[in-house]
Amino acid sequence: MENGDVKPKKGLWGVIDRIVAPLRLEWPFFVFAILLLRPAVFHNAYFEDLVNPYSGGMLVYLADLLTTLSFAAVATYIVAYSGRWAKQGAYLFLWALFLMSLFLSLVFDRKINMLTIQQIIETNTAESKEFISVFALSRGGVGALVAAVLFFVAIIVVEKNKERIEAFVSRIVAKWLKNALAPLLIVAILMGFLPLSKSGYYRDKILQNYPLNTVTCLIYSLYGFKEESDKMSRVDQWVERVARETVGTDEVDDSLCVIYVLGESFIKSHAQVYGYRLPTTPRLKAELDSGNLFAFTDAVSPYCSTNEMLKSTFFMNSSNEGEDWSDYPFFPQLFRKAGFFVNMCDNQTPSATPDDFDKAFRLLLHKKSLSKNSYSAVTPIRHAYDLDNILEFEDINRNNHPPRALLIFHLMGQHIYASERFPHVEPFVKFTEDDYPKTAPYLDVRHRRLMADWDNATLYNDSVVAHLIDVYRNENALLVYFSDHGEEVYDYRDCYGRHEPEKGMVGEWAHCVFDVPFFVWCSDEYKRRHPERVARIAAAVDVPFSTDCVPHMVVGLSGLSTPYYRPHLDVTNPQFAPVTRYIHSSDGRRFNYAEAVGKEKRR
Repeated sequence: MENGDVKPKKGLWGVIDRIVAPLRLEWPFFVFAILLLRPAVFHNAYFEDLVNPYSGGMLVYLADLLTTLSFAAVATYIVAYSGRWAKQGAYLFLWALFLMSLFLSLVFDRKINMLTIQQIIETNTAESKEFISVFALSRGGVGALVAAVLFFVAIIVVEKNKERIEAFVSRIVAKWLKNALAPLLIVAILMGFLPLSKSGYYRDKILQNYPLNTVTCLIYSLYGFKEESDKMSRVDQWVERVARETVGTDEVDDSLCVIYVLGESFIKSHAQVYGYRLPTTPRLKAELDSGNLFAFTDAVSPYCSTNEMLKSTFFMNSSNEGEDWSDYPFFPQLFRKAGFFVNMCDNQTPSATPDDFDKAFRLLLHKKSLSKNSYSAVTPIRHAYDLDNILEFEDINRNNHPPRALLIFHLMGQHIYASERFPHVEPFVKFTEDDYPKTAPYLDVRHRRLMADWDNATLYNDSVVAHLIDVYRNENALLVYFSDHGEEVYDYRDCYGRHEPEKGMVGEWAHCVFDVPFFVWCSDEYKRRHPERVARIAAAVDVPFSTDCVPHMVVGLSGLSTPYYRPHLDVTNPQFAPVTRYIHSSDGRRFNYAEAVGKEKRR
C-alpha cells in the first residue's frame, strides 16, 4: 500500500487515521464494492419491502447495510495490501456476483440462496442452453446485463479519474467533516460483523428476508447446502436402522390397498367440494354425496414449496413441533417392511441418472437408498398429463402386486402453467373468460383466461382422482388425497403464483397459498371392515391440522404397528393433540397461521 502525502497523526487520531488510510487510498473500490454488494437497491422490491411490516422493514436494511460496509471494508483492506492483480480479481468477482444477483432478482424475484447453488451444481449442458435461450434474453435478463455493463464502465471511468475526483471533493467538503466521519465509519464497520453470528435475531429472522447483500446470501447458502448434505447422510442412516427393524401387522387386513395421492398447486377455494360456484370437482362431489368421500375443511400446508412439502409429508416428523425431517424414518419404508407392495408413480421426476438421484435434493423421493429399501416398483416415465402416468402404472403393475399395497402418486396437478396440465378436448375445456366477472381493473381478458385455465385444470384433476377411485372401488381400499400447497390466480389481487403477502392482505394470502384440499375416500369394503376407523375419519373432518403429520394418519388408518407412529399426530385418532400451526413464506419467514387469518378476515 502506498503511503500517500498525508502527514502521520499522533495519539488516538493517529490510530484512526491508520485504520481508515486503506479505505481512503482505495475509496473507488470501497464505494463500488458497497454498490456491487447491494444490487437489490435497483429493484422495486427493495423500496416496497422498506415499508412492508412483514419483511422486517428498516431494521433489515440497516443491519444489512452495516454488514455490507464490513464486507466492503475487508475487501478494500485486502486489495490495498495485495496489489493491482488482486484488485482486478476482486472487482471481477464482485461484478459477477452483482450480475448474478440482479439477474435472479429481475427475472425470478429471487435472491442467491441454497436452491440457486443447488440448481447451478445440478444443471447439465442441455438445461443450461435452454435456460440461456429462455431467460437470458428476457426483459429482466437484458436489464441485468445492461446494468452490469454500465457499472463496469463506471468503474473504469472513476478509477481513471480518481485524482480529479479527490481534488473536487477536497474543495467542497470541509476537513473537519472528513475527520469526524472517520471514527463513525470505523464504528459502523465493526457493528456490521455483529449480525453474522450463527444465532440471534438476525440469523433467525432478518437473514430470512430479502433483499440482502450478495456475500451474506452466498455464505449462508453454502452453509445451508452443507447442512442439507448432512441431512441426506442422516437419511441413509435411518434407512439402515429401519431395515433392521420389524413392523407389526396384526391389525392389518390380509388385503388392503392404500392409495396416497399428492397433488400440486390446488387452490382449495376453487373446488366445488368446498363450495366454489363453478362445477370444478363434480365427480368428487358425487363421492362426497354418496358418503364415501370425506372432505377435511381445515387442513393447512406448512410450506409453499414442493421440495419442503415432500420432506414434511413423507417422513414421520412434525415440523410444527420443531422436528427435522431427516431425524425420522421415511414412511413408505415402514409399509415395505410390513410386507406391502410399494409403488412410486411420480409425474414430477425430472430426467436424471441414478447418480443424480443421490446428489440432488429435489430428487429426494428417488434417492438410491430410499428407492432400494422402500419401493417394490417405480413407474419410470413422466407424461404431459397425470392420467397418462397413472394408466402406464396400471399397464405395468395392475395385476402384478400382492393384496397388500401402498400406491404413491405424485401428480403435476395445476402446477404453474395450468393450461398445460389438461388436454384441450371435451369435457375438460369447460370454462372460459366469460365465466369470470370483471370485478377488478386487473381482470382483463387475458387474466380471466388464465383463471379459466386453472379451473379447467382442476376439472381434469377431478377426473384423475376419480379414475383412481373407480379402479379400486370394489377392493378393500383407502385413498388419501391432498395438495402440497395452494396458489394465487388473481383471487383477490393482481397476482399469479406464490408471491409474498402485502400489507393488509396476509389473511387472504394465507388462505390461497396454505389452505389445501384434503380428501379421504373409503371403499365400501373398507367401510364394512372398519366402521370404527371410518367413524373417526368422519369425526375429524372439521378438526384443524397441518399436513406435515399425514404419514401418521396413513399409518394409523392402515393398522401398522411401529414405535414411530404417534397417536397425538394422527388427526383421526382420539388422542390427537392440536399444536400451533406455522406457515412459511417462500423467502423463509414464519407466520402463525391462526394469527395471520384471524387479524385479516377473508373477503
